[in-house]
Amino acid sequence: MTILIIGGSGFLGAELVRQATAGGHATAATFATKPGSAPGVEWHALDLRDPARIEAVLADVGPRIVVNATSGLADWAVRSCVISLSAGRRRCDDVVRPHCSNGDKLR
Repeated sequence: MTILIIGGSGFLGAELVRQATAGGHATAATFATKPGSAPGVEWHALDLRDPARIEAVLADVGPRIVVNATSGLADWAVRSCVISLSAGRRRCDDVVRPHCSNGDKLR
């Protein structure tokens, strides 16, 4: 099973990448500025403001599960919807938002 961790080079994402690879899962992750250092991970540059790039990464990786470990920016809800819709079109089994940090707001 392939897992795609969006925001894999961030604080939470890096731990999720570590756990996914330790669990023996094929793991791909995205980064905004610099890829993480975890071995055996397929890294993809991703600007979440570019829906076409989100689609391209999902098409390239072909994940069964997408984990959105991005930070809660002002437009997070919009970006999260784009990720979910794109993953749905690719028939991913699940899209997960693993946490809600202090700055995040749920509606």
